[in-house]
Amino acid sequence: MSGDLENPESTALWERVVPEILSGGTTGQEILYAVFERGVRFYLAHHMRTEDVEDKVHDTFLAVVNAIRDGQLREPGRMAGFVRTILERQLAGYFTEAQRRQGLSSEDVSQIQPRERLNPEQEAMRAERRRFARKILRGLPEVDREILMRFYLEGQTAEQICFQLGVSETQFRLRKNRAKQRFGELVREAVRKKPGRQLLLRKSAASGH
Repeated sequence: MSGDLENPESTALWERVVPEILSGGTTGQEILYAVFERGVRFYLAHHMRTEDVEDKVHDTFLAVVNAIRDGQLREPGRMAGFVRTILERQLAGYFTEAQRRQGLSSEDVSQIQPRERLNPEQEAMRAERRRFARKILRGLPEVDREILMRFYLEGQTAEQICFQLGVSETQFRLRKNRAKQRFGELVREAVRKKPGRQLLLRKSAASGH
């Protein structure tokens, strides 16, 4: 079973683990935690205040276990998507609760949902680059497009993307490199058609990875 722990989409793994969770044993819960803990923690740390992450990790796994025992997971092989759904619900609840807190300062809000401050000219340039990039990305396969959008446009980490898309780190690296190469080809084609885009793309490349 140890090899299956590297693949959150392993149907065989979850067909063994889910009955253990339903029976009330701890082994299934430990495996669930071992597979998803890192991804859940990274995702929450990207969106929440640091001091709240540990509690929310615990709350998320408790919610997943309870949902499984309530019969909400109908197909064990879809465990990764099931965990992501519960995680997103937990995060939404966190923000709802934060808004209800009495005496929540503007500093607290900025820590919960940090936003980069840009002047109007920078914001306009950034929006234009994003529109152009998204248009080019439509020419890529869905998973490759998602990887590039999440990594470059949304600032997600590799760990978060692997967790949310259900791919391994090796698959992520291979698809990201392939998608970057194809994206570059599509950009060059677009520049040949509209040379005025060249300056915009130079500025975009300066902030890339």
